[in-house]
Amino acid sequence: MTVPERPSLLENLDRVRELLRAQSFGLFTDVDGTIAPTSRTPDAAIVEPACAESLRSMVGRFLLVAAVSGRSMEDLRRMLTVDGMVYVANHGMERWRDNHSDVAPGAQAYYAEVRQALEEIKDSLIDDGIAVEDKGVVVAFHYRLASDPVGAERRLREAIAKSLGARRLAVHAGKMLIEVKPPVELSKGTALRELIAEFGLNAGIYLGDDRTDVEAMTALRELRGKGFDGIGVGVLGGAETPPGLLEACDYTLASVDEVCRFYAWLAEESRGLERG
Repeated sequence: MTVPERPSLLENLDRVRELLRAQSFGLFTDVDGTIAPTSRTPDAAIVEPACAESLRSMVGRFLLVAAVSGRSMEDLRRMLTVDGMVYVANHGMERWRDNHSDVAPGAQAYYAEVRQALEEIKDSLIDDGIAVEDKGVVVAFHYRLASDPVGAERRLREAIAKSLGARRLAVHAGKMLIEVKPPVELSKGTALRELIAEFGLNAGIYLGDDRTDVEAMTALRELRGKGFDGIGVGVLGGAETPPGLLEACDYTLASVDEVCRFYAWLAEESRGLERG
């Protein structure tokens, strides 16, 4: 199948200006691979200061500025501290409300099974290159540093298949990682829909780089023409750009650096839009 080419967002800023004229506009950003360069280990990732500063300046100008991430809520708020920003973590399973993390009840019901699976899978792994990211109701196993990534992925899948705790859980593959999580109909796509409805948005932009961002961009496209207009922007990662991202997005940015350039432009373009 031929992968479609998508134009650069930086060469189509008039489309963004069109969206900014909407009565209620929202900006949605992924974190890892979008405003934080992909790192060798999860703990080493850092949000680009320029991106964070631009996002900080846009809170109060737009009806919504939201971070929608696969990170745990603790990690997300550690990496990106912006007053007034809405935080959605664990691919839509967690939301920051009233100064605490609110885990969706449907996901919380599987907490014990996730903990059991974590212990069983971790105990069966012998490759020191596999890093475990414990996100509470979700566990991610990263094999980027494994001496044999293909073999590490195979061993991970075998360990998950043998785990009693993982039998009812969902298994999701990302960039050099595999996640074990509750089998619930919650995703970045459902989070996007909920936020658009909750804030009454009629326009928006979503930026992301991974498989789970495809779900959000697909939801955005399905809402288009139904009282809402928006665009999905795929942030490219070379050989690690996942299948489906180019099909789902409308425009692309070539790197985290280009995202920072776009956010700086958007912050400048939105001056004077402060809400009272």
